[in-house]
Amino acid sequence: MKFKLYLLLIISFLITGCFNSEENEALTQKLNSQILKDMGYLSNLEAFYGIDFTNTSKNLIRSNDFYVRVDDVRIFYGYPLDKIEVKVYGSDKKTLYVKLPRPEQISIDRKIAHLKTRREKYAPIDENGTEFDVEKKMLEALNSTLRKYEPKMLELTQNISKEYFEMIAKNNNMDLKLELEYRE
Repeated sequence: MKFKLYLLLIISFLITGCFNSEENEALTQKLNSQILKDMGYLSNLEAFYGIDFTNTSKNLIRSNDFYVRVDDVRIFYGYPLDKIEVKVYGSDKKTLYVKLPRPEQISIDRKIAHLKTRREKYAPIDENGTEFDVEKKMLEALNSTLRKYEPKMLELTQNISKEYFEMIAKNNNMDLKLELEYRE
């Protein structure tokens, strides 16, 4: 008799566990669909940077020559979808488990927003008469700007994503276990 009782208990636990597992899997799939739909809002932070290069040189015949170039840079920060891990577990009180990698640059778009010169064929030169590599100077300015501001943008991306998952867990009456890989 005891054996049958134990067997009945074990079978009921297994059945309950299977239903909970299926329920958790269905909830995980539902949340993954919602996250995919919200991905544009969740993990993408769009940052705009303006970089410029200015050069003037003396011209004996006319007024000074000048060269002014402004580039607009747009960078999206976020997470590649395949690196985000989302699971639901638990029986009575569900827990949403989320593991996010370090945020990174997803894409970068740079274009010349403004270019003005005194003469159309004017090439910027330094005080020794050597022609500047304008593209090199623009990249140096961009890299300097990114060194200064990009860590803040990546941290902000991570904070926005954390708040998003807190909202998802709260709206679905779940606890949240969030693992973040922090940037050094």
